This record gives sequence, structure tokens and C-alpha cells, in this order.
Amino acid sequence: NVRNAAPISVKEFGAVGDWSTDDTSALTSALAYALAHNACLYFPAGGYKTTSQLSWTSTQRLCMRGESTSTTWIGYLGSGTVDSAFYATASPSPVIFDIQRMSFAANANASYAFHTIFAGAGTTMDTVAFAGGSVSSFQGDFFNAEGDMRNLMVQQGDGFAPSGIPRCVNGLSFDQATVSGTTYASSQFTLTSPIVEYCTGTGLNLAHAFEVTVNGGQIAANHQQLYSNGLYDILNGVLIENCMACTPSSV
Repeated sequence: NVRNAAPISVKEFGAVGDWSTDDTSALTSALAYALAHNACLYFPAGGYKTTSQLSWTSTQRLCMRGESTSTTWIGYLGSGTVDSAFYATASPSPVIFDIQRMSFAANANASYAFHTIFAGAGTTMDTVAFAGGSVSSFQGDFFNAEGDMRNLMVQQGDGFAPSGIPRCVNGLSFDQATVSGTTYASSQFTLTSPIVEYCTGTGLNLAHAFEVTVNGGQIAANHQQLYSNGLYDILNGVLIENCMACTPSSV
């Protein structure tokens, strides 16, 4: 059982985590090991620079653990155009991941810091941060986790994101995706205490999502704070303030 196994450090595969060494090969090897051995990966505090996209394309659960959102980073700093720093999909089957206490970042050559398509039931994220990307810092298409995503963060305050990471355009975005010829919206999950701040576009985008519950959190100082289609979405005690394009409010 991957959740009961002791995580294995990515440094066992040669990752350095000093923001200078290219850790792409080491992290790719670590992910291959996790797939082959159903292992959970541990990322000690550090900045793990990558110059190619990291991907997980298996239906097997991906488990990743860091130290904290401020100290454990995976960051795409390459010169080539990629989809994302980290890409997770097993479409047309669901992908499942369990990620805690770490951050993902991407420069403007990546569309997203983290991109997933068809995240299925059992997917969890707890205390995970995202920064940068030319489109959205986090992009979940056909996100159908049926669980609680806790303490997700997109921020661009002083010292939060690594050097070379642009200000977020859109923060947390949940959209639709076409799988086997049919288009599905994101649905049936909870966001607990999300924080999204200082994006030049939309902070929390639920335009193609329904039956989403947001409990608490703060959406602040984005150009547009929230975009929701209103289909059965529930917002409880979410603080919306310092809006650049609308009147501040709390819902």
C-alpha cells in the first residue's frame, strides 16, 4: 500500500535541489521508480530545477511528499515550450495522485505549473502551491476528484516564488476536457481554504465546473477574483477582497 510505505527520497536518484543543477533526469528516474515499485516519493527541502516537462501517465496512484510549500519546489526553467512543469493524465482513464506539502512553478515557456486531465476519485492535494505559467498556475481539466483539495495556494508575494517565475495570469482553473469524443466539465470536489492572490487574470476559475464546494479561503488582489457558472457551486465563508476589476465582497 503506497500510502503506508515509507517515502523514498528523490536524492537517492541524484536530485540536488539547489535551483542550479538540472534535476530533470533524476526526477524522471524517481518517477519511473515510483511507478515500478508503487512507491511514494519524498522531496527534501530544495529547489528542483527542470528543463523538460515531468509527466505521470499511469492509472497507478502517484504519491509525492515535500517539506513545505515555501521550501520544496519543482520548477520548470527551460527555454523550450512545454505544456507544464508537471503533467498528470492517464486519459481516457482517470489519473489519481496524492500530493502534500510542496510547490510547483513554471516560467513563461510553460502554459501551466501543474496540469492534470481527468483526475479521478481518490485524488487528494493538501498544502500545495503553484506559481507562474503563461496561462494558469494550476489547470485541472475534467477534474472529478470527488474529494477535498485542502490549502491550495497561488501567490506572488515577495519571496514566495523562485527567481525567474512570472506573476500568475490565472490562478486555480478548473475546466472541461474531451475524453473519447465526449466533453466533460470538472465537478464533485471541495476546495478548503484556498488562497489565490495577485494574478493578472482570474483568481479562481470555475467557468466549466459544477457541484464544487469552496469552504473558507481568500481570493484577493486578482484582476478578476472569481468566475463561476453558478451551476450548484457552493461558497461558504470565502473572503473576496482588494479586487482590481470589481467591488470587494465576502460570500
